[in-house]
Amino acid sequence: MFGMAGTLNTLTLTSGALVAQSGNTGFTAGALTAGSVILQAHAIGDLTISASILGSGGLYKSGAGNLTISRPAYNSAQLFVNDGTVTLNGGAHTWLVVPTASTPTLADLVINSGTLDLNGNSQAFQRITNTSTTFVPNGSGRVVNTSGTAATLFVSNPATSFSGILGGAGGDNFGFDKSANNTLTLLSQNTYTGATVIRGGTLELRDEATLGGTSAVSVNFATLLFSETQLAGSSARIGSQAQTWVQSRACAPCAFRDRSNSGSKKSCW
Repeated sequence: MFGMAGTLNTLTLTSGALVAQSGNTGFTAGALTAGSVILQAHAIGDLTISASILGSGGLYKSGAGNLTISRPAYNSAQLFVNDGTVTLNGGAHTWLVVPTASTPTLADLVINSGTLDLNGNSQAFQRITNTSTTFVPNGSGRVVNTSGTAATLFVSNPATSFSGILGGAGGDNFGFDKSANNTLTLLSQNTYTGATVIRGGTLELRDEATLGGTSAVSVNFATLLFSETQLAGSSARIGSQAQTWVQSRACAPCAFRDRSNSGSKKSCW
């Protein structure tokens, strides 16, 4: 990991991309960076990075293979998943979360296709979105947790739309926690089975979007919005197994949610 001079052994990419063929041995120590530009990893075969991912340009994953990040990453920019799978295997918050005296500094998660696997590790991002132009149900990739250890996906201050799916493909064992005052719009039928927590702002379920598997919904001085644009719709936004809690200064929103989703249990305080 360290050279004879005591400095960290670092592979710096100044152009091009990492291309991982099947049978590669991965990166086992030291550090990997592209500096201030995006680090591109094209995994034709599976690739495990057990080196520290440094830099400030983010990581762009393409190719059908599985990229496993096995150490905490110290890259301060967005994580792009454009194909295949990215598996987080470096512990809780494998992708960099910078603590501050108030709100932590977070990177964006962009899933245009493919899968992000939490792998039993809770992870916080600033926003979850897709940069592809297909903002329709099932229009991008998904987030899963294939581990038997439950995890939570946290997003803060999203102000975005996400046309992918939270859950599915044998990976529903996680919860979802949205904070800050902006609106996150979900467009697909989400199947994760953990709790849904909305801490401020609005979580919008548009058209076909549902939280069909969630075990509980907690709305904390926030809004859970069911919207229809006449493109499509759903008569059951939240599964009947979910306990829904609404914390507000008045209980009027609770009555509205009772009419909108008569199958689930509600409480208000």
